[in-house]
Amino acid sequence: MNNPMESRKRHPTEIHWDYYLALEEDFLKSARYVELSEQHLDVHSQFFTQSLISAASEFESVCKATANELEIEGVGNIAAIKKMLVPIMSSVESCSLWLMRGDLSVRPFAGWDQESQKIGWWDAYNDLKHLRHKKLERGSMRNALYALGGLYIANLVLANSTNQYDRLRSNELFQIRKMAGDSHDLFRGNYFQRGCLSLNRGEDKQGTTD
Repeated sequence: MNNPMESRKRHPTEIHWDYYLALEEDFLKSARYVELSEQHLDVHSQFFTQSLISAASEFESVCKATANELEIEGVGNIAAIKKMLVPIMSSVESCSLWLMRGDLSVRPFAGWDQESQKIGWWDAYNDLKHLRHKKLERGSMRNALYALGGLYIANLVLANSTNQYDRLRSNELFQIRKMAGDSHDLFRGNYFQRGCLSLNRGEDKQGTTD
């Protein structure tokens, strides 16, 4: 007799995406009290600190899952993550995301076209891990928002690597902004072939080291 409660097995990509959606939902609760607007980006709180730390930590986990899928070794720090993402994504540093609430847009990887691999929200994450008592202001809406944007993009890269688009549930915070300034819905068509998320998945896979 079949078990009426039996459910399908979730793919690891789904598990990562669902965790992102949970972080997104928690972040959007802040909009009830602090409007998502330019003048509030530097507001800092324990809430935004927690959001930043959770998103940045999960970003690292998702990137490692992508590296495993693509058989790329040595992805153990942010420099190695950059070396992985830049070759397989078109213009990752220019990728801009619209907020579906408010009038903001963010570029989580701005600056990665330069030699330095530093990105502000990742530096803030490390400050809060190691010097939280001195760097409370780093737990800002801006850094939390950018970390979530970076995690959003990382999840899309993972979905592309595993061909699991159809299993991703719709999100409520970000949508991709095309290079020309127009936006398109994330779940319509092959969005990786448009805008800044055109992925180059050649056969030449190069490992990265610390």
